Amino acid sequence: MMELAASNALAGFIDELSKAGVKHVVICPGSRSTPLALLFTDHPGIQEWVLLDERSAGFFALGIAKKRQEAVVLLCTSGTAASNYLPAVTEAFYSNVPLVVLTADRPPELRDVGAPQAINQPNMFANFIRWQTDLPVPDEESALFFRVSASRAIHVAQHKEGPVHINVPLREPLIPHENYTFTSAHQSERQLQYIRTNTELHSDEADAMMRKLSSQRTLVIWGPDQGNRPNDAFFKTAEALNWPVLADPLSQLRHGGHEKNVIIDQFDNVLRTEQMVERLQPDVIIRLGVHPVSKALQKSIVHWKRQGAQYIVWDQHSFNDPTLSASHIVEASSKAFVHFVNNHHTRIQASEEEWIKRWKQLQLDARRRLCQYRLAEPLQEDEVFPAIYDVLDTMDDLFVGNSMPIRDCDSFLPAHHHAINIWANRGANGIDGVISTALGVSAAGGNVLLVIGDISTYHDLNGLLAGKKYALSMTILIVHNDGGGIFSFLPQKTRASHYQLLFETPHGLDFSHAAALYGASYQLVHNASELQATLREQPTGMRIVVVNTDQETGLVRRREKWRTLHMTYREGEGR
Repeated sequence: MMELAASNALAGFIDELSKAGVKHVVICPGSRSTPLALLFTDHPGIQEWVLLDERSAGFFALGIAKKRQEAVVLLCTSGTAASNYLPAVTEAFYSNVPLVVLTADRPPELRDVGAPQAINQPNMFANFIRWQTDLPVPDEESALFFRVSASRAIHVAQHKEGPVHINVPLREPLIPHENYTFTSAHQSERQLQYIRTNTELHSDEADAMMRKLSSQRTLVIWGPDQGNRPNDAFFKTAEALNWPVLADPLSQLRHGGHEKNVIIDQFDNVLRTEQMVERLQPDVIIRLGVHPVSKALQKSIVHWKRQGAQYIVWDQHSFNDPTLSASHIVEASSKAFVHFVNNHHTRIQASEEEWIKRWKQLQLDARRRLCQYRLAEPLQEDEVFPAIYDVLDTMDDLFVGNSMPIRDCDSFLPAHHHAINIWANRGANGIDGVISTALGVSAAGGNVLLVIGDISTYHDLNGLLAGKKYALSMTILIVHNDGGGIFSFLPQKTRASHYQLLFETPHGLDFSHAAALYGASYQLVHNASELQATLREQPTGMRIVVVNTDQETGLVRRREKWRTLHMTYREGEGR
């Protein structure tokens, strides 16, 4: 049995995590992490989730943290177990999600001497974390340091918005002393508190920016910015100033009860020709959130930098200008910037009214021609999100997989009155861990629909175990085109001799077998009517819904829709 002093140090560490706001821990079984696992499970303020696979568990914790907007703890044993957290830690780092990664370790005397399960764990996530520490072996002298380290870790994870890593070396025996306590003299003597101040944007540079924003054509581009939906005052301000707001699907601006007169959701469809990009050249661009999903918008940003100013509102967590288009960096959060504009908008001259009218008319034409579906005909890839649109108010959260699903969501899911949250792993934009992350969102509460491709599903099938074990309710809609459909839109398609072997990669998998293995219901839908009927029914557990599509048909239909839309523009409709 572990010494009482060491047990109390670890118990105090966990208690301090709870006091700092931790409510969830995801535990992966192992020997060296035994005392931490037992103490977490015994703590009344923390809910434990126990998952077998570290890679999946990391993404599951990421999903809980995304939905709850709070730090979640990940715990594993020593050795390669921790290495499997790297994909989720990487995503958390690039998408600014607070995670606290606890890795149990061998004590210093067993490092670098050939001991089993002893790898170099300190600094193992060095390129993808906000802060890290290698704790001492717990004892009476280190008890206060353990508490301070816990408080510091949560503060950094929450306020620098990203993952932190705490390595915890432990000696045998690993069973906590039976008389341990979560309270201690250290707790009653002091509790570490942080005081944050909010600074307003007051400077000569800010005054100059206000004058610059008084242009004929000011454009707001709001990229992914989960958890930062502004209040109605900003939309009224933007309307008064005739500012179109190009809202990425992950900006959380497209959906909800707020005023949407300035929201533009069809820019990905509108900006697909050089003529339209030229025609819609703004004088000034304000960019909030991170880099947008739309490739057409990304290319437009590059073109538009040749004229006019581009202001990027940057909160210093990460630099988000891969196109190197910024002329000015505004060091503020989106919330602080919006507050500043709302308070000072009377000092800004409005853009010309024709500017926002043009964007609105182009959007109306795009919605009419592209965001449609047929009820009874075989469902096609470009019709999936328009069909979902009409049942969107039956769900709380929409999680969208990477590759084609997030792009189709951007193109074909217009703004909606229902305040749904739209989530995706767009930090590193990977296709792995998507099911596990979505199940983490489900575990945090709410009716979740995941729209995912077949290759991404294959990469994370073992994530379904969390849904089975904890009886989570979630609908997984697999758009199954038997391979990597996104490559049909890319130059790799022109290499016909190698395309199928290296890029399309058809696999022929039938996911009904996976549904049976993990206790999920399974349904194959053929048209929009069947899909909507299914989605209107609240899931009572995991259910897998599959729509089979054809890659080539999907490619041809999308391109034909875009061609027809831009023929309309050229002929003068919507001008």
